[in-house]
Amino acid sequence: MKKGTKEKDNKLIKNFDNFLFLVNKFFSLPILVIILLTLLSNSFKDTTLGKISNYTLVIVFIGWLFVVLYKIFRKIVKFNLIWPLIFSLICLICCCLTAYSNGNDVSNVLYIIGIIFMEIYLIYLIVSCALLRNTNISNLIILSLLFIIIGYYTIYYFSYNIDDKNLFNSLITLFSAMIGGGLTLGGVAWTIKQEKQNRKDEEKLKAKPIVFICDYDNLNHKFENPIKKNMFSRNNLGTLLRANKRNKSYSVPKIIISNSDYSYVVIRGFRINNDYHIFDFGQVLAKNSIVEMVSDFSFKYKNRIKNVSIVMQDILDNLYEIVVNYKIVNEGNCKTIKILSGIEIIESDLDLKGRI
Repeated sequence: MKKGTKEKDNKLIKNFDNFLFLVNKFFSLPILVIILLTLLSNSFKDTTLGKISNYTLVIVFIGWLFVVLYKIFRKIVKFNLIWPLIFSLICLICCCLTAYSNGNDVSNVLYIIGIIFMEIYLIYLIVSCALLRNTNISNLIILSLLFIIIGYYTIYYFSYNIDDKNLFNSLITLFSAMIGGGLTLGGVAWTIKQEKQNRKDEEKLKAKPIVFICDYDNLNHKFENPIKKNMFSRNNLGTLLRANKRNKSYSVPKIIISNSDYSYVVIRGFRINNDYHIFDFGQVLAKNSIVEMVSDFSFKYKNRIKNVSIVMQDILDNLYEIVVNYKIVNEGNCKTIKILSGIEIIESDLDLKGRI
């Protein structure tokens, strides 16, 4: 049997074992306990043991529901706060079960409690969605409509059929006032958020680096003398692995960048495809200057190189990349990546917090 096929079979067996373990843990064993408690409760119906079994059955059933729902919704729901949703669902499930056994009174109480917590959770979702940087308007509208429909339906269901319509009118007025107040506060909060975000975007735009890649061969060395800086890589920061003398390696030995008179920028490293290397110390580019950065870092790389970019940082600690044109020069065992010109400056998706 081939090694790959054997590993695949072992993985399938392991996944199946994990599946059986989860089924036994969250379904088979709890359901068995619930069945045993139910039988015990029915066998000793009018005794103290029967009452204890009843209370234990309720506690075990609600606890099992909570755990199962928590595990399910923890995978589905992206927001951190999910216990009001789970508590609401448990109340609604228990409401359906008690409707056929204990009558409408207990069922109605559980339904109202479930709806209250559902409405609380919908408010939390609405506020969370509104505060997201990239707010999804469709989600916001759907959640708001759900909140309104569930609220009005509950008020109508429990108070409209009563002969005295004062309770219904009062609840409708109160709920409508809550919605109106929420819309007003939401509008104000939205305006403040947008103004704050606009200010941040303006500051970010002002701090965005404005730099240009220079080709060493095309420099006018009589009038343009680059400031030479050594870029150290003793700590080997990043995902690119250092090559030894025996390895076939790549290097970016020289980066020549001209900074404008408008931007404060620090050169942090370079990126090859989705891998990157960060220099030990960032090099601040003086305004209106040309800087030649020299590096002796060589790295191993097996994949085909498709993209090369220089990683930069502005005064607000935002990371950018200048995507470059390049050519690869073969020099024996070492391949040199020669940077020719810049293409565009883009925001970097690298997460270097705590690393630089």
